[in-house]
Amino acid sequence: MNTAKEGPGDLDLACIKHCTSTLTGAALRCPEECTASDSGPCHIFADIEVWNEYLSLIQFELREEAPGRLHLVSFGPENLETSTLEQIHRAFTLAFILLKNHTCVVAFHMGFWSINSRHRKLISRGIQGSSALKSINVGRNKWLMDDILTSESSLTVLEELRCYALDRPRGFFRPLCSFLAKSTSIKTLDVMNVAVDAF
Repeated sequence: MNTAKEGPGDLDLACIKHCTSTLTGAALRCPEECTASDSGPCHIFADIEVWNEYLSLIQFELREEAPGRLHLVSFGPENLETSTLEQIHRAFTLAFILLKNHTCVVAFHMGFWSINSRHRKLISRGIQGSSALKSINVGRNKWLMDDILTSESSLTVLEELRCYALDRPRGFFRPLCSFLAKSTSIKTLDVMNVAVDAF
């Protein structure tokens, strides 16, 4: 069954109306809605084990690093051997929704592995649409750093940005400087493995 549907712009989102845990069969409740408020945490916290069971298909997990605040962290390559393409697409769609819609998700850490352009776009657009991300670590994923630097999104509350400069052309630093010039919130910039002749 084809679960794909057209999303915002040219995004290809999977249908997530009936997402259930691959282990227990428990359903995700209202995944598109963030209910975080001053009076209480988002409903995700009650279902975090179910979310992580589904996100583990693409080697992501949600971690509560502070009360009411979540980090979306990747820890390895997507596990194609034990997951169907439909399950993987749904999991990346859920990651997109977490980044774009959920203000309780305040940090993102991407491990390094090869993913297709369809799913790269979901991760990039989710980050660009976030109004809550304060910390982003793109690791060695040049494609993701380039998307962040060249996007029209200002990531208005972003305080920390980390990446690797390994094997990057000198032209990397011009868009980086332009991005920093527009930002009013960045406090920490960590560019690792900068070559001496990069400037």
